[in-house]
Amino acid sequence: SVNLPATGGGGLFIRDGVATPTVQIDFAAAMADVPVVIVMPSNQGADPRSLRVRNITTSGFEVAAVSAPDADGSGPPMSVHYFAMLPGSYRLPVSGGGTGPLVKVGSWETSTIQYNPAAFPNNVNAQDNDGNDIGGCAAPGQQPAPGFDAITFPLGENFASSPVLLASVQTWNNEGANLNGGLTGPSAPFMNVALQDIDTTGFDGAIELSEVRRNVPCGGLASDETIGYVAIEDGVDVILEVYGGGDEIMLVTGIGTAHRGEFGEPPTWDTNHCAANDLSTTHTFVETNLRGFAALRSRAEDDGGWLRRCALSSPAAGEVRIELRIDEDTNFDSERRQTPVPGTAAEIRHEPVSFAIFGGDFVTTPVSLAWMRVKPLEPDQLQVAWATATEVGHVGFELQGRSTGGSWRRLGDLVPGRGLGELGADDYEVLVQDASTINEVRLVDIDQLGHRRFHPIVAVGSDMGRRPDVVLTDWDAIRAANLLTAPAINRAAGNQQAVARVAQKGIQRLDHAALLATGIDFTGVPAEAMAITTAGEPVARYIGGGEIWNANSYIEWLGQASESIYSASRAYLIIVDPAAARPVPAGTVPTRGDSPRVERHIKRFERKRRYSISAPSEDPWYDARLATSGNPVTVNRSFELPARVAGSVSMEVEVWGGLDFPGTDPDHHVEVLLNGVLVASRRFDGLVVELIQFEVDEDLLVDNNVLTIRLPGDTGYASDVVQFVGFSVDYPRMSAFSGDHGEGGPPLALDGLFHSRFQATVSEPDALGFTVAGVSSPAVIWFDEGHGLRRIVYQGQDVRLPESATAWLGSYIDAIAQPAVEPAVEPAVPVDADYLIIAHPQFADHLDGLISLQQSRGLSVALARTDQIYAGFGAHEPYPQAIADFISVQGNARFVLLVGGDHVDYRGYMGNEAQSFLPTFYRQADAIVRHAPDELRFVDRNGDGQPDASIGRLPVRTVDELQRLVAAIVERDAAGPASSVMVASGGSAKSWERFGHDARVLASIGLPGWSYSFAAVDELGTAEARSVLRQGLEGEAQWLSYIGHSAPGLWGFEPLLRQSDLAGIDRTGPPAVVTQWGCWNNWFVSPTQDAILHGLMLGEQVKAATVLGSVSLAEDASHFALATRFYSLRAFGGLDGQSGSINTFGEALLEAQRDVMLNDPAHRGAAYSVVLFGDPAQPLR
Repeated sequence: SVNLPATGGGGLFIRDGVATPTVQIDFAAAMADVPVVIVMPSNQGADPRSLRVRNITTSGFEVAAVSAPDADGSGPPMSVHYFAMLPGSYRLPVSGGGTGPLVKVGSWETSTIQYNPAAFPNNVNAQDNDGNDIGGCAAPGQQPAPGFDAITFPLGENFASSPVLLASVQTWNNEGANLNGGLTGPSAPFMNVALQDIDTTGFDGAIELSEVRRNVPCGGLASDETIGYVAIEDGVDVILEVYGGGDEIMLVTGIGTAHRGEFGEPPTWDTNHCAANDLSTTHTFVETNLRGFAALRSRAEDDGGWLRRCALSSPAAGEVRIELRIDEDTNFDSERRQTPVPGTAAEIRHEPVSFAIFGGDFVTTPVSLAWMRVKPLEPDQLQVAWATATEVGHVGFELQGRSTGGSWRRLGDLVPGRGLGELGADDYEVLVQDASTINEVRLVDIDQLGHRRFHPIVAVGSDMGRRPDVVLTDWDAIRAANLLTAPAINRAAGNQQAVARVAQKGIQRLDHAALLATGIDFTGVPAEAMAITTAGEPVARYIGGGEIWNANSYIEWLGQASESIYSASRAYLIIVDPAAARPVPAGTVPTRGDSPRVERHIKRFERKRRYSISAPSEDPWYDARLATSGNPVTVNRSFELPARVAGSVSMEVEVWGGLDFPGTDPDHHVEVLLNGVLVASRRFDGLVVELIQFEVDEDLLVDNNVLTIRLPGDTGYASDVVQFVGFSVDYPRMSAFSGDHGEGGPPLALDGLFHSRFQATVSEPDALGFTVAGVSSPAVIWFDEGHGLRRIVYQGQDVRLPESATAWLGSYIDAIAQPAVEPAVEPAVPVDADYLIIAHPQFADHLDGLISLQQSRGLSVALARTDQIYAGFGAHEPYPQAIADFISVQGNARFVLLVGGDHVDYRGYMGNEAQSFLPTFYRQADAIVRHAPDELRFVDRNGDGQPDASIGRLPVRTVDELQRLVAAIVERDAAGPASSVMVASGGSAKSWERFGHDARVLASIGLPGWSYSFAAVDELGTAEARSVLRQGLEGEAQWLSYIGHSAPGLWGFEPLLRQSDLAGIDRTGPPAVVTQWGCWNNWFVSPTQDAILHGLMLGEQVKAATVLGSVSLAEDASHFALATRFYSLRAFGGLDGQSGSINTFGEALLEAQRDVMLNDPAHRGAAYSVVLFGDPAQPLR
C-alpha cells in the first residue's frame, strides 16, 4: 500500500485479485476514510462480463464478476486489477521528492442512464434483432430519458490539460432479490459507467446500460447508484514514494484508443481486435507485476459498451503496453461489434480511452526467508539472525528497525548475500549497536535489478519461522544401488562399432586390448578401412600394428573434450567404413635446424566451482563471486607461463556483471592487477559478459604470477557484484614440452579439419626445421603443414619439426590419453504411438506395469532408450536436443513420458559424482532466472515456442524408486479420480497477500459431489493448518493443492510443510495427486538436495503418484492465471467453465499452458515453469 503522510490528505491501495461469486477484499491497512475503488475487468470468459463492487468501507469491499442478461452467469473466475484512493484533490508523493502527479478523487449519486434507444421500444410486443421477446413500454412517456450528469472536480489546484479519468460504480442498489445470498445467474440491471467531455475542470458521466432491456423498469432505475472516479494527470511517469518504506510503485498514465470488433466478423468474443497502447517509461518494472486500468473517454455509438483488459506487457525495454477491447452485451442484439459508419463499413472504429498502469514488486521475492530471530543483548545491542531457504539473483540485505509505530531506519551496512544461485540455504547473523529504542526489525532484500522487497516485521525478543531443514541427496547410495541393476547394452549390429569418450584435449589412443575388454573385436579388419567420426564428420586417424587389425594394433587420433554444458567428454565413433577413413601420413624429419622456435601460445586458466541460475552466459558455471557495498574486495589467482621468452604479452579476463541497477552510470567497476600492479580498469553496465583485454608489460611477469581481480566499490551505487570466470594469456614461448605434453602455434582446429584437409598429400621434405625442447622420452607429435596433418614418432631428444609446421601437439608415448570406450548401441527408430516413453537404459526394463496401464486405456505405446536416441539423433552425445528431434520425427504421440532424474552439474564440477539420467533444456524465465528447466521444448515439434503434446517425467534415480512409483501410479488409477480435495495455503509475506482467499477461489472451480477441506495459515494459524495438512497427507485427501510462497524444500515461510516432514508421514489409502502453485517446489535439477517433489514421489512410501509444480520463480498472478485455467479443464473439460472433452492430467495442463501463452502472455512464465511429474495420461474425472 501507499499512504500519504498525515498532512497529505490522500492514499492509495493497489493489487490484483480474483472475482467469482461475490468475495470480500480486505485492504492491507484501514484507510482514513471510505475510498473510491476502481476495478478493471479482464477478457476472461466468452460472455459479456464486467465487475461490480459494493459495501466499500475503510477496511475493504466486495467484488464480483458479473455476466450480462442472456448469459447464464457461470463464467470462470476473473483476474481483477483494482486500486483504492481517498477522496480529495492532492498530489501523490514521488520517490526522491519533487512534485508528484495531481489527482482528484470523488463520487456522485445518480440514476441518470445512457442506453441504446432501440432497446427500449414503445411497443409492448417488441422483439430484439434475434427475435427474442423483450417487452416494451405501454406509452411513449414511460421510456426512460437518457442523459449525462455534469461533474466538477474537487476544488483545489486545476489540471493543466485534460486528465486521465477512470470510474467504477461503487454500489449495487438495483439488483433486488437476485442479489440476496449471493448473485444467481446474470446481473440485471447490468451496468457500467459512461464518460464524455473530459476537460480540466470536470466531465459528463452517467450509468451505462448499453443495450440491456430486460429487468429494467420502463420508468428507469428504481434507486440511485454511486459512481466513483479518479482523475490523474496525463503523461505521468514516476515512482511513488511509499510511506514508511514499502515496495516501490511505478505509475505511468496516458490517453490512447480502443475499438470494438470489426463489423461483419462473426459475433464471437476474442482478442483479435484488442488495441495496443504503448507508453515509454524511464523506470524498471517486473512485467508480470503490471496492473492496468482504463476507461472510455466518449460514448461514440448507441450500443454503449465498456472496456475489458486483454493483456499487459513490455514489448521493449522501457515500454509498457496495455491491450484493450470494447465489449457489448447481447441482450438486444448479438453482434458485439461496431455499427458500420456510412462509406467506411470495413474500417475499425477507434474510440479514445484513458489508462493508468502501475508497476511494482507486489508479490514474488527471489529470497525465501525461512527463519528470523531478534534477540536483545546488553548493553543496548540486538543480535539479529536469519536463515534463507533460497536466494536467487540476490545482492544483499538491508536491516531496518524502528520503535513501535515509528519510522524505519537503516541499521548498519548492507549485508552481502551469499546465495550461490543453486538455491541452497544460508545463515546470517548481525550485531546491532545503539538499539535501545528499537522494538521492531525487518529485512529488506535487494535483487540484482535494484528491486527492494520487504519481509515481515519481527518484534525484538521474538522469532519467526523455522530454520530450513535441507535433505541432502545421497549420491553414494544411489550409485551403489545402480551398480546392482546395470542394464544390458543393445549393441549395434556387427559388434564392430565403438564409442570413445574424450575428456581432455590431445593425442588419443585405444589398442586392441582396451577395445576387446568392452567386447569390441576388430580382428581381421583392414587398417585402411578403419575410421573415426565425431558429430558425423570424419576425423584424421593413424592405425598402428600392421595393415590388418590384430592383437598389436591400435588407433590414434587428435581429440578434444566437449564444450557443451551437458558433458565433459566428446563422443568419437570408431567404425569400419573405408569411405570415412582419413589416414594421416608420416611427416618428414628435417635434416637441419638446431634451435627452438618462438611461437605464440594462448593459455586458459579457469576453475569452475560455482553455479549461477542468473548467469548471462550459456554456461552458468564460474570461479568466484565478488560483492561489495563500499569496501574494496579482491580475488587472487596464481599462474605460471612455461617456456615463456621475451616478447609482447596480452591478457583477457572474463567477468560477468552480477547486477543491473536503475541509473545511467555504469553498474560495475573492475580493476585488474598483475603481481600487485594495476594493469586494467573497466567500467561497464548491466547483467552481461564482459571481456577485459589489455597488453602487459613483460617486465611485470615472474615465474609465479598472481592475478588480482578487485572491485573498488566506487560506482556510486549501493553495491557492486561481479562474477569472475577465468582468464587467458597470449604470450611468446619457445617450442618445448612441458611435463608429459607439448603444444605450439595456434591451437589446432580439431573440430574443423575434415575431408580434404586429410588427403594423404605427398610433400617435398623440408630440410630446414626447428627443435622441440624438453623431450626426454619416446614421443609422438602431430602437426599441421597447412595442407594436411602429419605424424612423426621420435625416440629420444633429437626432436625436429619442419619450418612449415604451423601448429603441433605432442605427448610422450607412455602418457598418451586412453579415453573411456564402450560399445556403440543400435540407433533408435521412431515408431508411431499414442504414448511415447523415453527412458534411461537403467530403467527401460522396469516399465511393464506402466505400459500395461496405458494399453488398458486403449493407447498404443512405444518405448525408446536414451542411449539409442543419442546414437540415432545426437551422434552419441547425451544432449536433450537429440531427444527433442526424436520426438519431433515420431510426431504423433499425444503423451510423452520421460523416465529418469536430472541435475545441473553435468560436468562434475562439484565433485559429488551426481548422476544425470535424462537431461532437460534450460531457458530464460525472467530478468533474474536465466537457466530454468524447460521441459516443454521436448514437445515443441515445430519450433513455435508452444508445446504440441502433453509431457510428464518420472524423476527417478534408482530402479527401486521407479518400481515403487509405477506401482503407485497403477494404484492411483485403480482408485478412480481424486474427488476429495484439500487446499492448503501458506501465510503472507506481504501485507496484501490473501492466499487463503485465493485457495477458496480455486476450490470453487469444481464439480458437484467433490468434497473440500482447507489448511489455510491465514485462517487457522500455522499450528492448526499444519495439523490439518498432515491429516490430508496421511490419507484424508486424495488431491492436495497448495498455493503460496515456497522453496525447493518447503511450503510457506512458516513453514507449513518441510521436505523432511514427509518421511515421518504414514499415508493410508492410494497415493495422492498434488498440485503446487508456488515457486521452486518441483526444482528437480539440484545436484545436492532433494525437493518437496522427491519427498512426495521417491520415498520408501510414495505419498503422491502425480505432482504438479514449478521449477522456477514466477509471480503469484502468473501461477493463478495458469491454475484457474487448469482447474476449469479439470472440472469441465474446457476453458472458462465450458464443457469439453479434455480428461487427462497432461492434456489439461497442456491446454492451460497454451491458452496462457496465446491469450495472457504476461503470465507465460508460469506456463513454462509449471511441470508435471507423473503419468500425463492419468484421468481427471
